[in-house]
Amino acid sequence: MLREMQACLSPGVYIKLLHLAATTGQLPILTPDGNPTGTFNALDTQQRIEIAKYLVNKIVPDAPRIELHADVDPLTLDQSEFASLPAAELLRIANAEPVADPATSPG
Repeated sequence: MLREMQACLSPGVYIKLLHLAATTGQLPILTPDGNPTGTFNALDTQQRIEIAKYLVNKIVPDAPRIELHADVDPLTLDQSEFASLPAAELLRIANAEPVADPATSPG
């Protein structure tokens, strides 16, 4: 189906349809000549994630990537890594409780 869409749609329209599919969870069903039929295929969460990854890789293939699997230690990041963090992670870092320094802590 994607090959048919690519053949009958301009790149801008194709990217817009994929963006809408990733954000809304619905992919429009088109006629063979590229006209919308008014019906949609529902996408599951994994399909939406894969479409979003595809778009990011096509549109900004050289963008820095940080895969977050655990909390990021802000002391180990440089400025470019901070710039590429998602907003939720930046908020988590900004709101984190300061860690006591064992060298200066009473005890």
